[in-house]
Amino acid sequence: MLHTRLKRLSKRSIEGSIIELLGELRNASSYLSKATLRLLGVEYPRQHEVSDLLRRISVERGLPEWFLLELPAIILVSKRLVENRGPAFYGDEAAFAPPRNLYAKEDAEKAVSDAENVLKICRNLFDWWKAKR
Repeated sequence: MLHTRLKRLSKRSIEGSIIELLGELRNASSYLSKATLRLLGVEYPRQHEVSDLLRRISVERGLPEWFLLELPAIILVSKRLVENRGPAFYGDEAAFAPPRNLYAKEDAEKAVSDAENVLKICRNLFDWWKAKR
């Protein structure tokens, strides 16, 4: 389901609103981190950014080394998208710059690429988890 959504979002980055796309990708990244925590049996806090908890739990639960090596990439994407959430929706209020003046097509393409990478990592973890059971 999320894979299909990312494909749709990727197409949207070419055709439409970069601002909407960044918001959707932030949601996708958040969903992936939360799904990973759920997979591990952890009830995550009701907040947008859970990567610090994901890092701690991943080490505590003994997740595979390859995932721990990929974890910094997941955390970076998550934090970057959360940091851009406000400006993507409201602009830079101090500079009186609307969102459309803050982001370019390249920003959207990078966000899509990052989200697809996070999806790939999380899918691999899910496959590892299923095989382990």
